[in-house]
Amino acid sequence: MPGFHLGESDSSKKVLLLSDSIIHPPFEEALNNWLYAQKVAAKKFFCEGVWVWDPYDSLVRTLLFEIYHDSSYEEIWIIGCDEKKRTFLSHNPFESSSNAVSYIFRHVKNVEMDYWSGHQQDIRMNVCKTANLLEAHPWLPKNVNVKGFFYQTASRTFELLESNHLIPIKEVHQS
Repeated sequence: MPGFHLGESDSSKKVLLLSDSIIHPPFEEALNNWLYAQKVAAKKFFCEGVWVWDPYDSLVRTLLFEIYHDSSYEEIWIIGCDEKKRTFLSHNPFESSSNAVSYIFRHVKNVEMDYWSGHQQDIRMNVCKTANLLEAHPWLPKNVNVKGFFYQTASRTFELLESNHLIPIKEVHQS
């Protein structure tokens, strides 16, 4: 899941950026302008719903590989947006086999099918949960900080979410 780099030549900090809205032109333009103003070079990764619920999945493995491959990364930024978007499943395609699939998700992954598929997501909470999960990951180098941000479409501002430190780690792994 490769990203791309922005203006590294005059940047003072390198970050890995995790967002679900990088394919929406107004948000992407605001994000690029904000990153330039922050003097940040970012490698972007896409994550539907900005929610990582498995600390050992392929996305986390990719982020960790990137950090260990290039030790100049200082932070991971998780950025959510208040823009109303579709979820990747607009309806529940599992209705015909919902008993079996729901059972597997509920008893193997301890998560409800609708929750996993992105229905009724609270993006702000997802940013906090993902930031907390990555921050507490045993393989994340201690010198790499994790920050969560929320983009307000109306005011065109990025808000730092401090609440990611307030979520108990057991809740992150249970949801």
